[in-house]
Amino acid sequence: MWTAEQKNSGALVMTAGRPWKAAWERVAAFWKSVKVRRKTHTLHLEETLSLGERRMLAIVEWKGEKLLLGVTPQQITLLEPRGEAQSTEGGLHDEARHQ
Repeated sequence: MWTAEQKNSGALVMTAGRPWKAAWERVAAFWKSVKVRRKTHTLHLEETLSLGERRMLAIVEWKGEKLLLGVTPQQITLLEPRGEAQSTEGGLHDEARHQ
């Protein structure tokens, strides 16, 4: 059981603690309102196709334009500029089969 003194001191702590709770709630509300802006990237690797021995084909989107690149350990070659971003439905796998 609590004595009268303990009950009163508990009430004092509860009353004294409320300003801290209100301050904490204001701080929490502030941080919830903060928006993080992330830099958007203009370069996206859309798809890759391994050709073995560290060689590959890659479709890269850069500034809204899609590029077909040939990549080896020694160089990167632009094989085909594809103009503005188009759907790669089917992708590299279908294109490689038809060539």
